[in-house]
Amino acid sequence: MSKLSPLPEGISGRPFVVPEAAGAGVRATRLLGGDLHRPSRGIRVPKACRPDLAALARSHTELHADTFASRVSAAEILKIGL
Repeated sequence: MSKLSPLPEGISGRPFVVPEAAGAGVRATRLLGGDLHRPSRGIRVPKACRPDLAALARSHTELHADTFASRVSAAEILKIGL
């Protein structure tokens, strides 16, 4: 089993999208590493990080321009009680 190369500092501690990683020089095979969660196609979350809801929502909205957080997710991000 080979050792995984470290992720670039800018994406190592938060959710990120695959095109962002590719732009930072990360190879496609590295994005299949067992140290990354794949919550949705095109999104990776390092298992070592504990992202909050806003960071997870941000990764989804970066992937698709017509995506946004609404209702309960938006209320929780904005700390609005329902």
